[in-house]
Order: sequence, then C-alpha cells, then structure tokens
Amino acid sequence: MSKWKKLLIASFTVTSVLMMTGCQRLTAPQVTSNLPSDLIQPCPDLRLLTGTTGKDATLWMIDTANKYTDCKARHSAIVDAIKVD
Repeated sequence: MSKWKKLLIASFTVTSVLMMTGCQRLTAPQVTSNLPSDLIQPCPDLRLLTGTTGKDATLWMIDTANKYTDCKARHSAIVDAIKVD
C-alpha cells in the first residue's frame, strides 16, 4: 500500500473519530433531588366501579377524572423540574 493511501486512510479515521466525539455530551445531567414532597407522591389507586346505577358510574367517573388530572399535573411538574436543556 502506498504511503499516500495509508496517510489518507489514517486522516479519514482520525477525522471520523473526532467528528463522532464532538457529538457526545460532556456533562451528565444532574437529577434534582430537592423536589417538593407533594410532587414525589405516587398516584392514588383508582376505585373499582362496584355499583350498577348511573349515579354510581357518574361518581366513579368524576373521582377517576379528578385523580387522573391531579396525577398528570404532578407528573408534568416533575418533568419540567428535571428537564435538561
């Protein structure tokens, strides 16, 4: 193999390696450990629908929707708090 071909392969390899390392993140994201205690609570368990009346179903749906809305808001707040820019 000629001297120029070896030099071309070596410079291509070095350039490729340098380009790939330029895309790496140099600092690891830090996890925020001082989140408010109300955000790190697990989501509440959902009630089972036990009744067969429309009133039972309506109350169950309202309770489930409220629990979901609260859990979604807490999850979104956690995501915003630990978001890496």
